[in-house]
Amino acid sequence: MNKQSLLYVSPKSTFYNTKKEVINENLKIHEETFSEDRDLYTYLLYFKDSKYYAKKLIIENLLKNSLYKEEMTPENEERIKIEDYLIYKSLMTENITHALKMLLGLKENKINNSRTSKLILRFLFDRGNTDYICIKYKKKIKDLLIHAIGLKKINIIINKGDGGTLFNKLVEIYKNPFAFECISFVFDKDYDYTSKYLLEYIKARKIFKENKTSLKIKKGIVPIEVLEGFSSTYNGYIDIKNIYEVANVSSKQKIQRKKVVEKAISEKVDINYEKYSAYDLIKVLYNGELNTDDEIEVLKQLNIKYEELHNESKNYLSLNVDETAFILDCSSSMAGGKDSKLSAFYNSVIMTNILSLGNNVFYCNGKMIDNRLYPDGDTNLSESFLEAVENEFKNVVIISDGFENVGDIEAIYEKLRELNIDINVLHLNPVFSPKNMEFKKLSNNFITLPFNEIKDLKYTKYFNLLNTNPCEFKRQMKELIVNEISSSIE
Repeated sequence: MNKQSLLYVSPKSTFYNTKKEVINENLKIHEETFSEDRDLYTYLLYFKDSKYYAKKLIIENLLKNSLYKEEMTPENEERIKIEDYLIYKSLMTENITHALKMLLGLKENKINNSRTSKLILRFLFDRGNTDYICIKYKKKIKDLLIHAIGLKKINIIINKGDGGTLFNKLVEIYKNPFAFECISFVFDKDYDYTSKYLLEYIKARKIFKENKTSLKIKKGIVPIEVLEGFSSTYNGYIDIKNIYEVANVSSKQKIQRKKVVEKAISEKVDINYEKYSAYDLIKVLYNGELNTDDEIEVLKQLNIKYEELHNESKNYLSLNVDETAFILDCSSSMAGGKDSKLSAFYNSVIMTNILSLGNNVFYCNGKMIDNRLYPDGDTNLSESFLEAVENEFKNVVIISDGFENVGDIEAIYEKLRELNIDINVLHLNPVFSPKNMEFKKLSNNFITLPFNEIKDLKYTKYFNLLNTNPCEFKRQMKELIVNEISSSIE
């Protein structure tokens, strides 16, 4: 098994596997790898660009098998230090929605010890935006606090008025100015609040409760989904235009809700597409039903992103673009499952355009609908491969899920070698196959690298060691992490 496959697991169906199959195999291979080598498994948390679900499984396995139960040798003390550092770093570098899911997984799996409690409380309060997070994720924060502190102790804290000794011991150590307010807020305790986020949330809720027709709150404070929730809960009489005028709407939400907003406010919403990732841009291109001006701007920004990322890719892969053919798998299997629709295809299109800048691209099947390329048909990579050979390319990069159901590219490659025709082949695969417990290879003659985005390729050196020399991988990773910890303390 390619061990870096562990980093890309996701609880979503694929074209060939159900969601249940994916989840079961994910759990199995994670538990097996943890049992085989805890240190190696721990170091996988270092790779922050991996899937949040993979990091969630690693954190759960580490915390439910606490090293505190073992003899506290200097070696185990160092292990705990490294684990705690990587776990916290993984949470803080993940987006808040995913980070909270990762922590709530500890509650769902009944992982509850002092180490887990400290981790949750540090994540919630050792930061400057706890009060904002509380109004957006009130129920989730409440659940995490109950898990970390316990309802009995929480009642003691909020009934003290100022938190008391228990609050000082558990929470005050993080010096968060709104910590006590946040705890009182999520448990609906009356308090003389000072946080602008908590105040505007309470004010907005009161307006909706009283069935008023005008939402007079400070602009850009309360998240749009919170205000929409109030409107739905209290059957509000407030015009949706008024809601959008005062709401805090993120850049991504502006794209997702563009049509709704424009309809609500009866005017065009200008979006700064420069702020969006290539993945977000390609999604809106396929799903946004854009007007002509927006489509031109999205395509322009995509090309800018491709150029920027192409220059970045030179740090990870040494490719002579003029001598390289790029084969993009556009067969039906690249469409993904019902809950991962087109995700792998989007990533493959992006990767192809980053590496090639639109040059020397050969398409394996696919169909055009409204000037957009979509996955369709069998996987006949052999045909595209032969076309690349006939055009005398020295290098071939294949972007594919590895499921070839027509032709045999491996047999063709071996025949070419017999004829002394030397071709370098690199296979980039965006799809984890739980059935094979890895990213499916097209041939043992080709290097296969899994990817989610271009940044994943920068770790090629470490991933090669991970699969060929685990001892050296651990030595280098430990040195890297220990140096990072030392730098963060300084």
